[in-house]
Amino acid sequence: MRVDRGILRAALVRVILIASLVVPLGLQGCEERPAYSQRSPDDVVRSAVSMVRDGQASQLSRLVLADSAPMRAVLDRLGVFLGNLQVLARALQERFPSEVAALRERARQAGASEQGGLLASVFAGRGRGTGMNTDRREQLEETLTRVFADPYGWIEAGADRLSTARLTDDTAAVTLDDRPVLPPMGLMLRQQGDAWYVAVPSHLPPLSNFWPATKDEWSIIGSLIAVLDRAVVELTADVRAGRVSGLDQVASELGDKAVLPGMLAFGAYAREMDVRQRRGRRLEEFRTRQRKWIEVRRERGGGAGAVPEGLVKAIESVRGPELEKIARKGGRPGFAQMSDAQFEDTLEQWLAAAGLRLELSGDLAGPEVSSELERWAATKPEPKK
Repeated sequence: MRVDRGILRAALVRVILIASLVVPLGLQGCEERPAYSQRSPDDVVRSAVSMVRDGQASQLSRLVLADSAPMRAVLDRLGVFLGNLQVLARALQERFPSEVAALRERARQAGASEQGGLLASVFAGRGRGTGMNTDRREQLEETLTRVFADPYGWIEAGADRLSTARLTDDTAAVTLDDRPVLPPMGLMLRQQGDAWYVAVPSHLPPLSNFWPATKDEWSIIGSLIAVLDRAVVELTADVRAGRVSGLDQVASELGDKAVLPGMLAFGAYAREMDVRQRRGRRLEEFRTRQRKWIEVRRERGGGAGAVPEGLVKAIESVRGPELEKIARKGGRPGFAQMSDAQFEDTLEQWLAAAGLRLELSGDLAGPEVSSELERWAATKPEPKK
């Protein structure tokens, strides 16, 4: 799959902007870790600002709610990347103090709301298939340069304007000047147990269309962050060695370093999205055929035709890996065209591969089937959390 270089460069800019402005995790490995409250939504905002001001940006990661272990691993990896961004910022401030000061002054005059407005445009950005026009690309690259020069300045500058608004008993929205930030999605907070966390709106478009859903997808996102991280480290070395003549080179230099390996990562993720779509279609086809099979057996009358609940659960537990294989091969098993005998034969093969051997064409309510299901349920490995 070919990925247009212009589209990829714009996408790389978006990844860095979203990471830097929404989940600024900062440097890792700080020795002293003061206690920061998460007992209320306002405490989370105050703690985030305090972490930045205290030089404890590494702790911001614990304010973000991760819904899976792979997501947490990627967030941790993102923290390393943003830590290196902060190292780059120091190098830029040392190398180009007057240019950095001018950038900060322009940001101050523009107001903190510009960051949120631009970030909203990044989330809803166009460019699909045609890339970005020159003016928009230059705007994003200028903002990216500002992020490089002062990664956490936007938090401190807008601290007095940030607050929260309760939506329900366990959800709240972050506000800027009493208005939700990043409309229309907003920046949400959610309560889990006794603590509140920043909750990424991964269920809302356009994020929901591309948000990682499997371990493989999260792994690719982690690889992409690693690509950007290596580019930032190399760029920092170039700045310190005098190979970068000014701030106007920074964004383009990073793009040049990341675009080729980034193509591989984006291409791999695009393939995973294709697999996800095929997997979803195969699953829907399978569910439709399974419902029809269960209904046909029920219509046979008597207990002999009924499909026990234990067998239905067993089929649900084995279908995932089998449909994954089909989706990755790009095959179309044609569940809708299968006769009952063919469908039963397919199920028997799937169950046998998982260690459950049953004859599905016979009496499924008999003691032999119940005994085999109980044996299999007791011996099968626990699903990984």
